[in-house]
Amino acid sequence: MNTTPIFPGFESLVKPFKFPASPYEYKVTALRECPTPETLQVCDTPDRAADYWKLHIASHPHFNPDCECLAVLLLNTRRKVKGHHLVSLGTMDTILVHPREVFRVAIVTAASALVVMHNHPSGESTPSEADIKVTRDLIRAGQLLKMDVLDHVIMGNGNRASLREQLDRETIIAEGLAPGITVTNIHVKYRESFVISSIQPDLLVYFKGGNGKKAYARSLRRVIATSNHCQ
Repeated sequence: MNTTPIFPGFESLVKPFKFPASPYEYKVTALRECPTPETLQVCDTPDRAADYWKLHIASHPHFNPDCECLAVLLLNTRRKVKGHHLVSLGTMDTILVHPREVFRVAIVTAASALVVMHNHPSGESTPSEADIKVTRDLIRAGQLLKMDVLDHVIMGNGNRASLREQLDRETIIAEGLAPGITVTNIHVKYRESFVISSIQPDLLVYFKGGNGKKAYARSLRRVIATSNHCQ
């Protein structure tokens, strides 16, 4: 066996990397300030999230419109934006998404909820089967962490798609929700039964209780339809 080095003296010039075994102290540091108008301070609708994307994420120095880019909006308990996090950059039609990376900064910054967003370089915002599957996985992960995934907004060329709206439509169809249906558990603080009074085009659902109390829900994920109709 030939043990003669190919480049004599090279080992002394270029030493192998050695990482110390001692632990480090970490902290989260804000990268840059993002001035945001008052109208976008609360991002509780897909349209506001899309406007925030155009204002801050599309102008990010690492953003590439020819590749898929995944970002997360970090919200507090009042749904006001605490900041955003550029999670991953992919290729022209693929991007890697893992709950660990999506929730990492949200956990460290003590966010109460988040909105997941990514773009389609093709310009068509219609969600794919992979987009729907990832959204369901992130919702389940958020439930374990007690952190609401409010929406997954897909940005196209002059258009956007909301996975929350699509999943809510599926819920309306699957559960047969309609005005006059009695539902329970519309919100964690409402333990009584309510009756659906109307379902708006934007899927904002209004309810009325037996004692005249009124309520509404922006998402149907917590709405459990019962089989009885009000007479």
